[in-house]
Amino acid sequence: MYLLTGRHPSELINSKTNQLTWRNLAPRISIGLAQLIDDLMASSPADRPRNSQEIRQRIQAIANSDEPVKLANNKPNLVNNNTFEITQFPTNITNLPHKSIVNIWLVGGATLLLGLGLAGTLLYRILPCEILGHFKSCPDAIGEHLSYGEKILTPLSETPEKQKGVEAFQSGKYDKAVDWLKKAWSSEQGKRDPETLIYLNNARIEAQKAQSYTIAVAVPLDTNPLDNSSEGSYPGLEVLRGVAQAQDEFNQQPNGARIKVLIADDANNSEQAKKVAEALVKQEKLLAVVGQYTSDSTLAAADIYQKNQLVFVSPTSTSEELSNFGKSHQPNFFFRTVLSDRFTAQALAQYLNKQANQQKAAVFYNPRSKYSKSIFKEFSSRFKANGGKIVDDSLGRVSPVKALNQAAKKEAKVLVLFPNTQRGVWNQTLKLINTNDCKYLVIGGDTLYNSEILDVVSKKAAQCLVIAVPWHSMDSPNQEFPQAAEKLWGGSVSWRTALAYDATQVLIKALQTKNQLSRKTLQQVLANPNFQANGATGTIQFHSNGDRNDQESKPTTKLVKLVVNKQGNLMFVPLDTMPYVINSPP
Repeated sequence: MYLLTGRHPSELINSKTNQLTWRNLAPRISIGLAQLIDDLMASSPADRPRNSQEIRQRIQAIANSDEPVKLANNKPNLVNNNTFEITQFPTNITNLPHKSIVNIWLVGGATLLLGLGLAGTLLYRILPCEILGHFKSCPDAIGEHLSYGEKILTPLSETPEKQKGVEAFQSGKYDKAVDWLKKAWSSEQGKRDPETLIYLNNARIEAQKAQSYTIAVAVPLDTNPLDNSSEGSYPGLEVLRGVAQAQDEFNQQPNGARIKVLIADDANNSEQAKKVAEALVKQEKLLAVVGQYTSDSTLAAADIYQKNQLVFVSPTSTSEELSNFGKSHQPNFFFRTVLSDRFTAQALAQYLNKQANQQKAAVFYNPRSKYSKSIFKEFSSRFKANGGKIVDDSLGRVSPVKALNQAAKKEAKVLVLFPNTQRGVWNQTLKLINTNDCKYLVIGGDTLYNSEILDVVSKKAAQCLVIAVPWHSMDSPNQEFPQAAEKLWGGSVSWRTALAYDATQVLIKALQTKNQLSRKTLQQVLANPNFQANGATGTIQFHSNGDRNDQESKPTTKLVKLVVNKQGNLMFVPLDTMPYVINSPP
């Protein structure tokens, strides 16, 4: 049981039923095998297999079966009527009947060991390589947090069809994987799932034995929404949509090579980002990475990519530290399709100085976040250069009520919010916006462009909020992209999706320039000052340090505000009908 779940059996006993509740912790076990294991550990001898011959026969039947992997019946219901129910297993067993535990461990355990001893070879064939670890090597093993289609990485995206498709992919049955993933993609739940679309395109490549170029996308996916050290998976899914859309469009061409995408989950954790980067650079066929999501994760992984000469194009990391990183490495393997914090800071400072006519600001930021610290620094210098004054920069270190009292004492006229999306910081930001309740004008950076703002912030509080973002669908330089995106995903998409689409388009364009490409030659193509690609945000070119060339492509920063639509819901709209023109920062 420990081999299958990584948990001691004592942690799996349900105190009410006295049964082991374990199946949801081993989702890659077929129902047939799970039932056999339960029968082997049954407390009553009458419920166990009669002899070793019956055990062998049942294992052989499972080995010969095409039964897809499914989660067993005792999986907790994670979604029910659009609400979440979190189920935890008991960890304190001090009050459980000692006799029951002994019965399960000694009687059922002895029977299980006997069965495994008699049929070990067959179990070796059945149990997935991920479970057997060092005892059984996986073909093209790529790590726990990486997948071409072998495992589901996005939480709460499982459907029966998707699970069957992933199981077929993992088994090398790519035609079956295509069939099941097509069904998953066309299902009601699967229509907005970018992971399913990426896996479907990857499965088609394998089934057709088509020539392909391999890229990866590294984003936070399987994260605990209650974990203060991590972000939720929603921004990661927004990035995946952009990559999936670009891949799907390109792979529909009748001839030529295809794009295969390896998905990597870095959990927006710096240490995991390093581990993911180490795993990615070892993939011999991998030519480039779209990612990471945040500046902190990108900076954590940057040295690893640079050392191993693997191109990485970030669609969302804006820290000025990355500009310096690119300058200090030649040849430089870092690029980004998003403008740096200088542009967001310039847009917000110019708005306060010229349009809102507000000269005193109190600032909320997280000094432990590279992104938050970067944009605060850039805003401060530009706001002060235009005559503004920051009267308080400590709002992030006190409660929302104290923050507003401090702002009032120091006669602030506007609240400036630069949070990163670390859960604890983000929750504090939401509370501050609601507590403010439109007493002050609130402005902020692109992290505030988030679906939680629409769901959690009150309508009154939200209407005093102005946000700077790199792109908005209503002001897109390329109007074909938002229309295609809405058709594909069933709704409008965020700036993260647009910039991820552009990062993928940049790689696709570069990969088409030569028949034989290596990691080094791909870098050379992107670094060429004459290189350009077209995307959702217009024409994309790069400076030598990997920053986007704003002089040539003229990307603009958009200021958006929240309004109540006809249905009574909040939505982001551009502050003006035309793009807000920002003077290029020095």
